[in-house]
Amino acid sequence: MTTTEDEDPYVQIAKLHSANLQAAEYGLALIDEKKVLELQHKELENEHELLKLEFEQLKNQLKTLQVNKREATLKGETNEETLLHEKQASEKYLTEEILRHEHELRLLKHDNERLLTENEKFSTNCQELTERIHEFDELKVKLKYELKETKAQEQRLIDANTELEEDNVALQQQVQKLRENLVDFDGLKHENKQLQENVS
Repeated sequence: MTTTEDEDPYVQIAKLHSANLQAAEYGLALIDEKKVLELQHKELENEHELLKLEFEQLKNQLKTLQVNKREATLKGETNEETLLHEKQASEKYLTEEILRHEHELRLLKHDNERLLTENEKFSTNCQELTERIHEFDELKVKLKYELKETKAQEQRLIDANTELEEDNVALQQQVQKLRENLVDFDGLKHENKQLQENVS
């Protein structure tokens, strides 16, 4: 028998109750943290969609600039060299913006993958805690049953002890009567001896 089995069932139940409370608090904390991470994930997804939209708008602006440049060249409204310079500047700016947004999208994708991994870990932890709480509940039920059986056995022992005490009292009374009879018998023996002497 282990030390845990020798402990008072009330102490075991108290420890299990404390462990259940700690597990429940940890589980609630994990759920709250999971909600926060899910919210952050949703915000990152929204930001990702906005960046994609902005990227498409920049691409459209580039196409518009190219179309305007071609139209201006055809119409002769501006100098070709100026248009070429503006085009190069616009393309450089748009290329930088595209690179910047691609970098941000990669970061967002990395963050999204990290959050998904953390969510999986939290889900696994929650499942493990739920299983542990279930095991604690089963052990609590078992201990309650054992405690009930122990109390019943204790009552049986008390009843048996009461019967033994009653038997002991009865035996003591019998012993007392035997002692009294023995005293009477010794007295009769003494009287009989004296009578025999007198007869002699």
